[in-house]
Amino acid sequence: MPPSWPERLQGRRWGGAAATLLLAVLLVWLAMRFGDLRWHDVDGLVREHGLILGAIAIVSIGGQSVVGAVKWRLLQRHFVQVDRREPSLAMLTFYSALTALAAQVIPTFLASGAVRGAVTRLHLEGSFLQGAGVTIYDQLFDVAILALCSVAALSLFLVGVDPPAIIAIVALALALLLLGASPLFRSVPPLSAALRFLPARVPGVGRVRQALEFAREKGLDKPDTTVRLLSLSILRYLFVALRSVAAVLLVATGLNWASASFGFAVVQGSALAALTPGNLGITEWGWAAIAELLHLPGGSVIVAILVLRIVNIPATLAVMLLSAMGLSGRRAAADLP
Repeated sequence: MPPSWPERLQGRRWGGAAATLLLAVLLVWLAMRFGDLRWHDVDGLVREHGLILGAIAIVSIGGQSVVGAVKWRLLQRHFVQVDRREPSLAMLTFYSALTALAAQVIPTFLASGAVRGAVTRLHLEGSFLQGAGVTIYDQLFDVAILALCSVAALSLFLVGVDPPAIIAIVALALALLLLGASPLFRSVPPLSAALRFLPARVPGVGRVRQALEFAREKGLDKPDTTVRLLSLSILRYLFVALRSVAAVLLVATGLNWASASFGFAVVQGSALAALTPGNLGITEWGWAAIAELLHLPGGSVIVAILVLRIVNIPATLAVMLLSAMGLSGRRAAADLP
């Protein structure tokens, strides 16, 4: 009996996931060959720098998760009834860290949508669509900041601007964006703008439009909310940058803070493509390209990113454990007479 259409569709999805995973493994193998690296090189550097880099990663992932939880709760307020408590920050931080862990193997937007959709349905008395709407709208700001920094940094470098000046110009642009955000969002609501430019007939876009329309109906694009979301997205971006820049400075050779920050801004833009799980392989090649542009050996930055990938896993688990302990402590306090 021939397989049904849903079975064929599911088979294609699993086939696509396997293909992207194989592509990621191939890209990492080629990157290691390009950098003349061996796995014992990575293992030795993990042993040498793992503790300090792990501590930095815990701060970075913890800050990223807390900021994500604050953004999540800010948007969730539009759905909470007056007589109900808001979801605890510890719980949302735990699931934000879980998203970061899942993003090591699947694209961030898929991990975030799946986790938030499930949490909204199971714990927040909402629908999966509600969770998806919150996620997509939240990520509009993350994507905007990521794209702005990446395009600006690369464009300035190509016209001959040095990395320290690039960092200063990008920081100034972000500050000006924040100053002008309130009047900008009052005149151009971001949800309306996003829906205007999203093509309705492109496959896969229909569900995105449905989620965004749902979010607009709930008033998620109010100017005060959008300004706070933009500010928090910039803060989240800085927390993500912290561990990447620290890894490159600790492990790689020849890079200063400005060059490492410039490299992060450019390479992070490749995450928009989401071609491989966790951008595995693509990030390594992106950093190798940055090293070539700066006339430095590519192997040192490739191994730095591989070390960071290994350290990220226990650091994320540590953040989840700390947030779970905070959640259990909160529940124990609530049970006291």
